[in-house]
Amino acid sequence: MSDATTYSYLRTNSDKEFLHGIAYEVNENSEGDSLILGAYFGYIGGGEYDGGFFLIDFENSINKVISYDDASNSDYSEIFDNLMGIAGGFCEDSDSSSLSKKGRMLIKKAEKLDGDFIYMDEDFDGDMLADISEIWQLTLKFES
Repeated sequence: MSDATTYSYLRTNSDKEFLHGIAYEVNENSEGDSLILGAYFGYIGGGEYDGGFFLIDFENSINKVISYDDASNSDYSEIFDNLMGIAGGFCEDSDSSSLSKKGRMLIKKAEKLDGDFIYMDEDFDGDMLADISEIWQLTLKFES
């Protein structure tokens, strides 16, 4: 288990139905460079929900979406599992837009933006997710 700080993001629609969950943490790779490992789960369109993992290495210009199979076979599998537990844990189950108990608790602290409710941890950095959000399946995109 990593001792890095985890940052999370939760978005619901105006009816407070789950749309997107993201969790990431900043680690160091073997060369001492910052490495962002993350998980996402949420709406991909057409009534479907899906998720996956991502790795961002700014020093080496790497933005990579990682499949479930590749994540489970990686050196970071335990971290990815933990992060998916957070990102996917905001909804009741993978086929539902119902918020979990934790999701309902966090969305009470959310801000309303363009009709949706958004909760972010205080130091969550959506700007650094701009490039990776262009290649993941979620309908959610970030801008820097």
